[in-house]
Amino acid sequence: MPPLSTWIRGCFVVHISSGKRGTTEMHTITREELERLRQQYPVGTIVRLVRMDDPQAPPPGTKGTVRHVDDIGTIHVSWDTGSSLGVVYGMDKIERVR
Repeated sequence: MPPLSTWIRGCFVVHISSGKRGTTEMHTITREELERLRQQYPVGTIVRLVRMDDPQAPPPGTKGTVRHVDDIGTIHVSWDTGSSLGVVYGMDKIERVR
């Protein structure tokens, strides 16, 4: 099930349910933060995975190419392993390679 999200008081609030931990986490992103992410990770940017809490995640250190940043701040990446998995704002971590 995709995350539920809404704009509340100028912030985009993302509700992420994790059955593995049995908790629900809430991350917010302001319009300004979203714009900063889009400027920092434009289409074609090469990134390296640092951390991702997902059983389908590629191993840390895997490189990939940014495809787009969506309205909730997820950075969609085509990984060099052949998978396509989004980097969740506030939970996962990547670094720019170039």
